Amino acid sequence: MVDLLLESALRSLLLGGAVWLGLALLRVRNPRAQMTAWTVVLAGSLAMPAAMDRLTVPVPPRRRPAGGRAAVGALRPTQGAAFGAA
Repeated sequence: MVDLLLESALRSLLLGGAVWLGLALLRVRNPRAQMTAWTVVLAGSLAMPAAMDRLTVPVPPRRRPAGGRAAVGALRPTQGAAFGAA
């Protein structure tokens, strides 16, 4: 339950920050437009905990190679190999 509240609080903070940045970059000075934007942020923030269950995007897990480690060894030169040696 606490995880849900913390995540929705973080998303609400990011939503508010994005709207604030958008209003600042677009130089919106109309009080009605600003009030509408902040009302939408408030409504979205209040609906965030309920919307998080419905608006999640599943991310498939990354596939690992058969050995369980990244194939970095294929990029390393073998011991005793010299560049330019024939």
